[in-house]
Amino acid sequence: TAPGNYGHAMIVVLAALAIVAGAYLPWVSGTIGLAKFARSGFDDGLGPGYSIGGAALALSALLSVRMRPFRWLTVILSFVIAGFVVRDVLHSYDVMQDMNRYRTVDANVGWGLWIMIMGSAIAMIGAVRLSEDEKIG
Repeated sequence: TAPGNYGHAMIVVLAALAIVAGAYLPWVSGTIGLAKFARSGFDDGLGPGYSIGGAALALSALLSVRMRPFRWLTVILSFVIAGFVVRDVLHSYDVMQDMNRYRTVDANVGWGLWIMIMGSAIAMIGAVRLSEDEKIG
């Protein structure tokens, strides 16, 4: 079969970079009284895990261009990482809701999680497109 498309692989690589970057950006932010605060996935100890997962996803996407089994590994990795992102979004939302019960607290879901959601969605779409490359030709 013809080799895959590096364009689709690079989309997955960029999405993996967005996931890793989002893990280090604020997940919950706001104010307590007059003091501002921000909490990231790194603060919760999840940054290294997302870094390893993102690196594995990017490497798998690049290898999938020439080696067919990596196409399915890339799809699986992208869906697993997306599952973890959804779990962390729901957890962060619950934390934000609990914090907002206090009158002096104004907490919001941080933009790091929004970047991770977009990155994981793009990674899933790009990974599926990689597996469709083998049907062309």
